[in-house]
Amino acid sequence: MTITERLFQEMEKRGVKQKIIAEKLGIRQGVVANWKIRGTTPPLEYALELAKILDTSIEYLITGEEPVKEHYSEDERSLVTTYRKTDQSGQLRILEYAKDMAQLHPDQGQDQESLSISKIS
Repeated sequence: MTITERLFQEMEKRGVKQKIIAEKLGIRQGVVANWKIRGTTPPLEYALELAKILDTSIEYLITGEEPVKEHYSEDERSLVTTYRKTDQSGQLRILEYAKDMAQLHPDQGQDQESLSISKIS
């Protein structure tokens, strides 16, 4: 399936008309119609906006494959947020501590249930 075929399949699935696509992209409706009639690929500059309009991923529109989504727990997101808020010295200490903990408890990696930070504190 081509990019154009995926685009129009997603438009049909979501009930999005060519007129709406044209308005949101700031182009004539005939341009969108020509993509379908001629089977031409829309310019790459429209790919991100098309993905947003159709509530799909740019990866899916271009490749036909869904991106791999990582699911992070609230604790993992909190750790990243804390890491980003600290200075370079603090970030280095966090990384060293995490590496030390991984070496001390190598068997508890992915299989362990997420621990709440409040349980650790």
